Amino acid sequence: MECFLHSGTVAAGVCVACGRGLCRGCARVDGGTLHCEGDCSEIARCRVQSLADSKKQRAAGRTMLVPIAVIMFLCGAALLILGFFGSFWEQIACIVLGIGVMLFSVLLAVALRPVVRSSAELVGPGPDSPLRH
Repeated sequence: MECFLHSGTVAAGVCVACGRGLCRGCARVDGGTLHCEGDCSEIARCRVQSLADSKKQRAAGRTMLVPIAVIMFLCGAALLILGFFGSFWEQIACIVLGIGVMLFSVLLAVALRPVVRSSAELVGPGPDSPLRH
């Protein structure tokens, strides 16, 4: 791919807003995104802000699930305790349901651990990119 302004010059990247090829001289990096001058810089800034906002919302949603996992674990423990009373089949049902709910809450809590960002989530040029100085 070639730069859209400088024909014959190899493009170092692609504008996130318009998709045109950019050489090192034309490319602008703002907030980890690559873009060209003009309207594209504002679009790139909006995309960076939108990405940051969505990450904050995702983190807030995950923190709300932690109390739910704790409540589920306690409900499973209550079912397990109730499993020691009643008829044989009531005991079996309560014990099985209690263990199931407790296991599900533990799996939910494990899934909510902080996750290391994968390379697919990273925004911007990588370490081998020609735009890195």
